[in-house]
Amino acid sequence: MPNITRRAALLGTLAAAACARGTVYSQAAEQGLQDLAVAKGLDYGSMVTWKRMGPKDQDNALAPNDAFSQLVLHECGIITSAMEIFWGYNSSSPGEMRLADADSIIGWAGQHGKKVRGHNLLWYGQTPKWYKGITDPAYAEKMLVEHVSSMCSRFAGRMHSWDVVNEIFDPRSERPDGLRENAFLKLLGPGYVDLAFNTAKQADPKALMTLNEYDFEYDLDFNESKRQNLLALLDGMKQRGTPIDAIGIQSHLSLKRRPAFKQDVLAAFLKELSDRGLTIFVTEMDVDDKVGPSDITARDAEVASMYKEYLDVMLANPATKAVVTWGLTDPDSWISHYDEDEFRRDDGLPPRPLPFDADMKPKPAYFAIADAFRAAPAR
Repeated sequence: MPNITRRAALLGTLAAAACARGTVYSQAAEQGLQDLAVAKGLDYGSMVTWKRMGPKDQDNALAPNDAFSQLVLHECGIITSAMEIFWGYNSSSPGEMRLADADSIIGWAGQHGKKVRGHNLLWYGQTPKWYKGITDPAYAEKMLVEHVSSMCSRFAGRMHSWDVVNEIFDPRSERPDGLRENAFLKLLGPGYVDLAFNTAKQADPKALMTLNEYDFEYDLDFNESKRQNLLALLDGMKQRGTPIDAIGIQSHLSLKRRPAFKQDVLAAFLKELSDRGLTIFVTEMDVDDKVGPSDITARDAEVASMYKEYLDVMLANPATKAVVTWGLTDPDSWISHYDEDEFRRDDGLPPRPLPFDADMKPKPAYFAIADAFRAAPAR
């Protein structure tokens, strides 16, 4: 368990204030998080699945679950569509993509004036089995280009941004560039990154083309290695004229690693990105509370405090233009669905990593995000 004695007074104050505000949420919620974000030139949103939205019937595919959809409508100006466009999840054979759910959620977003992030086009974790079986580099290149081009063309002009490549670095990599060993690297070499960005931009020129990655936040050796490898890659891409617009910093935060979080280290890295003319997105934010206290009030306060501490430095850089949490309610979190020691709490209690609880009620984390938006400088 972390030593929380030094922060006890602060966390107690946070918890009391957030709980007090939570009791009047229904009266004070005319402004959602997106409203507060927009006031500073930002966007706020969440990853949302069409399955979670819960269409009422097959005859009206754009009629989502009322309670949850109303929460999304009120709080989010931007949504991330993930599972609906995963290549591996939706493709069992070359050229096949099952995109009915993608059409539905992107159509719903368009109807309600919500921006959409596409997550993602290429990711080692969602590479089709048939692609991994390819041995001919020419055919591998053809199928990569066909996939990226067809996806971006299908939704061209309707997407705020695409995560063109996701999680391409591996701290265990023995390569000098730190790139992750995956099917794309094996078949096409490091040039697959440029190929994907060039193809995506040609097919959907209005969308912001993004490289999305995790583990940039902490003052740890493997985080520093990733930071330096990314900056070197970006410099090469710029020299080659590769059209990259933004960096997505996933921001899967952890109470366990909090002692290694140094605001000045992260601020210096963000400046390196913004000095290169890149937009910055917080793309998958949540807080792993595995080591937090069993007492819900105390744990929620710790989580909220970390949200605020992190967002204060992220939003201090004017290149940061969007904050997206990886879900809205605790039961929807990927952390809640992984029955692994990495996330399982010793006391058996469910995790509470997101702004809303299981009853869709705002938690201290919600108010911490709101306070961070209010404190942020205007873009």
